[in-house]
Amino acid sequence: MLIGHYCFVLLYLMPFVSGDTIPVSHHVGAFDMAEASLCSKMLLLAAGTGLTPMIKIILHNVARDKPTHLVCFNKTQSDILWREELDSLASRGSLQVTHVLSKPDSEWAGLTGRINQDMLLQFLSPESKDTTFIAACGPILFSQLCLSYLKKMDCDDKRIHIFQE
Repeated sequence: MLIGHYCFVLLYLMPFVSGDTIPVSHHVGAFDMAEASLCSKMLLLAAGTGLTPMIKIILHNVARDKPTHLVCFNKTQSDILWREELDSLASRGSLQVTHVLSKPDSEWAGLTGRINQDMLLQFLSPESKDTTFIAACGPILFSQLCLSYLKKMDCDDKRIHIFQE
């Protein structure tokens, strides 16, 4: 299980004592695969532990040979979660994985930076936006930026799902 460790979680848990119960939602939240299945391909945008809800989608799509492009945003190579498993799934053909690092070391030859509209255009052309379902998950600012850029690109709200991390 992948669990993000954020300070606000600790603040939320501090008042609880041994034996208390807390509500926990399903890892995919309100995501409905029905709308996504109407599109011919998927673009998944994940920052850090935002990869967690994407795993079920990836496994579902790989089993059905549905073209899926996962773009993982992390600070460093050592922050990349589930890397070997993603490489193995990508070797089957229907999954493409792109890693983007915001603090790469000198050996990194991949994409660098943070999510921005120009970068998003590399993964979602104007021609493909009507046939692609897009899901994004990560820290609040990442998710807000994804949604903002997708709206500027005139993507249909029905083809966008923003997970709340």
